[in-house]
Amino acid sequence: MIVKRMRAIFFVAGLFGLFSIVSCESKATVKSEPAQPVEILQNGSFANLNEIQKNPIFDFVDQTLIDKSTKAGYWLLLAGAGPFKGDASATVEKGVCKIHLVDPGTELYSIQLTQTPILIQKDKNYTVTFEAKADAPKKIFSKISMVGGDYRAYSGDQYFELTTEMKTYSYTFTPFSTDKKARLEFNLGQTKGDVYISKVSIMVK
Repeated sequence: MIVKRMRAIFFVAGLFGLFSIVSCESKATVKSEPAQPVEILQNGSFANLNEIQKNPIFDFVDQTLIDKSTKAGYWLLLAGAGPFKGDASATVEKGVCKIHLVDPGTELYSIQLTQTPILIQKDKNYTVTFEAKADAPKKIFSKISMVGGDYRAYSGDQYFELTTEMKTYSYTFTPFSTDKKARLEFNLGQTKGDVYISKVSIMVK
């Protein structure tokens, strides 16, 4: 806040020819502009991508790809991890990522479209926005979570019921701690039906 001060001094004739000084002060205030939201997600438009790398060899300690053909921080497809089975592929056309579910697996998280690492900071406000549809009505969930450990979700698990029409979905959250290597997830398994995702954004302010 900026404070401007203007002083005016008046000489006032007093009783018995004495003079007193009266000082008047006025203040003008200028309010600071509120902070503007900042985009923190890399390539939420899927620009310059034709295909999403599937099940990369990943170092979960330092959150980097051992296979350097794809940079960490970009989109990755995880399918059939551990005992949950599942198989899928992901391609991009005109800014829309199509996840083709060959086998949806046994759990929603059997098929995951992810991006990591993402820096999130404690007590800041985040808004995740995306557009999505499916070949048939389908439940999915999204979250921003730890990688490793109990995979606790900073955002909570956010469930959405997709339709056959492209719609905009969003959720907001405030992290309980800072994490330099958090992960954005779209969990798409368990039921059949290809999924289409575009215009993904994570804004912070």
